[in-house]
Amino acid sequence: MGSKTQISTWNPYTRTVTPREVNQTNHDMFCPGITFDEDGNLLITGGNSARQVTLYDTTTDEWQKKTPMNLDRGYQGATILSDGRIFVIGGSFGEVVSNKFGEVYDVHQNKWTELPGTDVSKMYTQDYDSWRKDNHGWIFGWKDETVFQAGPSKQMNWYGVQDNGSTTPAGVRNNMEYGDAMCGNAVMFDGGKILGFGGSLDYEKSPAIDDTYIISIDQPNTDASVIQPAGMKHKRTFHNSVVLPDGSVFVAGGQDWGFPFNETTFVSEPERFVYNAKEPAKSTWETWLPNTVARTYHSIALLLQGGTVFVGGGGLCGNCSANHFDGQIFTPPNHLNSDGSLRRRPVISSVEPIEAKPGDWIKVKTDSRIAENAASIIRYGSATHTVDTDQRRLSVPFKRRWFWHGFNTYDFQIPQEPGVATPGYYMLYVLDRYGTPSKSVNVRVAV
Repeated sequence: MGSKTQISTWNPYTRTVTPREVNQTNHDMFCPGITFDEDGNLLITGGNSARQVTLYDTTTDEWQKKTPMNLDRGYQGATILSDGRIFVIGGSFGEVVSNKFGEVYDVHQNKWTELPGTDVSKMYTQDYDSWRKDNHGWIFGWKDETVFQAGPSKQMNWYGVQDNGSTTPAGVRNNMEYGDAMCGNAVMFDGGKILGFGGSLDYEKSPAIDDTYIISIDQPNTDASVIQPAGMKHKRTFHNSVVLPDGSVFVAGGQDWGFPFNETTFVSEPERFVYNAKEPAKSTWETWLPNTVARTYHSIALLLQGGTVFVGGGGLCGNCSANHFDGQIFTPPNHLNSDGSLRRRPVISSVEPIEAKPGDWIKVKTDSRIAENAASIIRYGSATHTVDTDQRRLSVPFKRRWFWHGFNTYDFQIPQEPGVATPGYYMLYVLDRYGTPSKSVNVRVAV
């Protein structure tokens, strides 16, 4: 019998879970790369079936077999480019170890192109397992069809996809002798601003760190700017993180000693990173309400349309005691009154158009006055092994129209650079003057 994958679909409105077996694509999707394409479909690359590629069409609810990759990969980094193609690099969990240079996938032509000039060795970590040195790259599609690699290696790089590809150093994240952050997190919490934090020197059986870095990028192939504020309250590896509508970053779970399928050193208390725009070095972490379930290796966290966070899973090896088949929803404090009841929330009444290109303007109506400089669009996330390179938050300041256009009518502009506003579906949020977010409305950024 061919390879297959067991999946489940959760409906957040009915709170129902529907199991399903995917066997028509001959793809065992254990430990793959996962990326949303420009049409909101999910592209799954490699894993146990190390060259196989499957696309889940979210409109038709169909699983489709696609052209295999040129190289076998598992644990690879994957991200969408400014032109809508998908870039992958690394992934020595596959059949062959090392030299997993990049390649790009054209979704419309169903074609892979190798990029031998994208030197994966430049992003190797010092992990004691050679097949882990290129795992889970912190990669972000950026301007001019480039990719910025922020970690987990302390060496940062730019990858280009023109011709045979290119590799350009982008500086080091820190000057420590051992500065890698395997299984740490990286989140683009605003355009060109990346938060990197946590992880450990080695993928497993290594103490976690609390190091925090604010990495700023602008023009491709130039050194990134790095500022190191105070570290997290807890040292963590195998944790998950989600950027929230207000631009803060929520972090859940993890361990202070990396040990897959074990949760003896579970960190129960989540944290929130708060960026200080005037003095970034003074940005802070604060702790929130502890979790009641251990979320470590193979757990996930995703932002929901209501502005809450889904946190779930973990473990899933044989009959491990660390297996968790459940999920929870975390409600941030800015949704609540002092007595714990839900606050009144602003409502987005209409959005026109719901699809736009970088630089286009969109008209929004709300039911009440909102904080005009607090709105944002957040790309849908797709986490795998603590890393989620799909999510990114972009500030979109609103301009209020004059009263004869109707009360509480605003305009905002999609960021003009295609690499900043990478193509795909985003959640549009507005916040009131108290910082309470609306429920989101989908906006698609087209190529």
